[in-house]
Amino acid sequence: MTLTAWIEHPAPDRGVSFWRDMQWQRHSYVELAAGVRSKATEFGEAGVRPGEVVPIVLGQSADFILSFFGLIWMGAVPTVLPGPKALSGTSGYAPFVAGIAGISGVRHFVSEQRYRETLTAAFDSSGREVRPLELGWSACAESGEQSHDGPVIMQFTSGSRGNPKGLCITRENVEANLAMLREWAGFGDQFGVSWLPLYHDMGLIGGMLTPVTTQAEAKLMSPGDFVRDPLVWLREYGHKRYEVMVMPNFGFEWVVRRVQPQELQDCDFSAVRSVISGAERVQLDTLSQFGALLQPGGFKFTALTPAYGLAEGTLAVTGVRPGQRALAVDLGQTIAPFGRRVTIRNETEIDGTQEVRAGWMVSCGMPLRGLELSIRDEDQQELPDCVVGEIWVRGASVARSYSTENGVIDTDRVGDWLRTGDSGFVYNSELYVVGRIGDSIKVRGEAVHMEDLEGQLVDVLQPSLFRRSCVVGSDSAEGPAVIIATEFALEPAERVEIQRILSGILGEATKVGWLQLKANDLPMTTSGKPRRREVWLRHHTDATVTTVGGGRI
Repeated sequence: MTLTAWIEHPAPDRGVSFWRDMQWQRHSYVELAAGVRSKATEFGEAGVRPGEVVPIVLGQSADFILSFFGLIWMGAVPTVLPGPKALSGTSGYAPFVAGIAGISGVRHFVSEQRYRETLTAAFDSSGREVRPLELGWSACAESGEQSHDGPVIMQFTSGSRGNPKGLCITRENVEANLAMLREWAGFGDQFGVSWLPLYHDMGLIGGMLTPVTTQAEAKLMSPGDFVRDPLVWLREYGHKRYEVMVMPNFGFEWVVRRVQPQELQDCDFSAVRSVISGAERVQLDTLSQFGALLQPGGFKFTALTPAYGLAEGTLAVTGVRPGQRALAVDLGQTIAPFGRRVTIRNETEIDGTQEVRAGWMVSCGMPLRGLELSIRDEDQQELPDCVVGEIWVRGASVARSYSTENGVIDTDRVGDWLRTGDSGFVYNSELYVVGRIGDSIKVRGEAVHMEDLEGQLVDVLQPSLFRRSCVVGSDSAEGPAVIIATEFALEPAERVEIQRILSGILGEATKVGWLQLKANDLPMTTSGKPRRREVWLRHHTDATVTTVGGGRI
């Protein structure tokens, strides 16, 4: 199955629905395929050329399908960007967009009307003339597919660690990962409902490309609609026999918080076969509670399929196989330092009985077919099972280059192996992801991950935990320094407890700073994870220190 085969041979009895004005608007694959071919002709007549990179700023809509695949069909290279609000709290949306224009020689863009003025101004600041392309169904004649040498999709980072760079994803990368996903998840003609933003790889590849390229019945809704009423999303599965759910841990947490069991009494979840959780650390209690919520409706815990992936892998790298019980292991400690062996004290299958358990980690499964995994130390030597190191991966879906302001550069590879920048360990052939190496700090010569510290503080921050706090830190000769950044006020007793926990882990000399941000001002990545480095660089002189050492961090 290729990326564009569905456009040549569309299925007449299946389609994609979009949530608009409190109702679903459905388009068959026959309609969408004809619209894509006509849109490709329109784009060509507007001056778009094969190989040209064209930014798209659109939500979940038929316009997105037509524009994205229309560009691919005519040989251009779509790059899906977030809207201005999605990057709130960063150094600025305009510089981000202008940087992309300089890297990729942008001449055209596609966006919702409400973003055109902002995007035009941003492109103008780069010194380039960039014209908007029209939305809507085209009346142009249908065209045949064109091709070009180079990437089929470009995915830009949002520049939290420097200037933007475009990940060059080839047709081979995409088609290899889509084949892996289909073989792994094993779904049929009824895919599911995705609310994930299409500018993120989990939403684009997992939530949209996977069902469309297989012509499965699917539905798309906006993140805002999901947050406002997750019951609308969940009831689709209870009434329509959909098979696949895809979202990060915080999405499942949101459903558990907002949906009451009595609201699901008429729902049947027995058809759900793959609940994919990834993009951030998978929490044992969250998946357990989510499964327990759906269990009275026939949900099977063997459908829980935690996964690990990254943009440079196109999307998925590992995953628990559907039909197998997802496992969690007890390390007997909450910190898993880089280079150290962890001890597995106990293990459990996720079955709906688990509560918050410090020191437990959830398996992200085995490598998908066609991918290889290796755990390496700082000297690039392979490590044995249960030793924490950097996750390396290789295979056909792993992208090999970035487009930057200095030209095309390689991804962080050693030979065919990609260095992911994530740490983890392998136990019984399954991967357990610890955290981002770049966000860790050195404590007594060992790297401590911010995700581990947050896991310890869950009980303290629980009343307002949902995507409104993060821990960032740095280390120096004077000892570690940590900032607790929140969008809510912490009570004195909460601060005392946080200081006690962190001092026990990091040492009595640790400086702890307190930073309260404005609502919705916590910098986040496009996948919904906190931008720890940016918080530190922008705010470490603002944080008030109340522990040993005093003064500013």
